[in-house]
Amino acid sequence: MSKLDKLMQRLRTDKTPSDVSRDEIEKVLNHYGLSYKINGSSHMVVTEPRFKCVPPLNQNGELCIPIKNGRFVKSYYIKNILQLVDLLEAEEK
Repeated sequence: MSKLDKLMQRLRTDKTPSDVSRDEIEKVLNHYGLSYKINGSSHMVVTEPRFKCVPPLNQNGELCIPIKNGRFVKSYYIKNILQLVDLLEAEEK
């Protein structure tokens, strides 16, 4: 099992994965080919224009993720990222 597989398993099985770092989220985003930009150290904006207006994305196909203390992502936003990953995986099938 690869490191990414272990990370995804941890994200999916923990009810509140609160110790997920920004670097770990970047690994997931990069693996799935999602573009993102980091605004300062407090927010990350993920962009996927194919899924405009599909929750959790807004009408511009963006998901804004606040970064707690410049290093960690809250569990609510991790769930949003997993929803986006699920959309991408469903599209591939």
